[in-house]
Amino acid sequence: MKLKSLIKIVSKNYPDKLVENAFETGKPVGDGLAEFIAREIEDTFEPGATSREQIAEANRAMTYALEELQSVVNALEEYWNNKYEQKKG
Repeated sequence: MKLKSLIKIVSKNYPDKLVENAFETGKPVGDGLAEFIAREIEDTFEPGATSREQIAEANRAMTYALEELQSVVNALEEYWNNKYEQKKG
């Protein structure tokens, strides 16, 4: 699998094909998440790997990013609940 093919798979379900645009131009597209995804897929791509290995590695990278984002969401929710929800009662 070529890197461009993998980017197209990822970009297929991202709004306005911004992941693909970020990859192709290498310039900011006004969407930091799309830019991050394009860079992460490119950084983890191994040209000699099989298509199956490429998909697995891209999935691993995105799953790890999802876990990191979920940790941030959890921290914000915890802060919100501790700081603002207590004042309601």
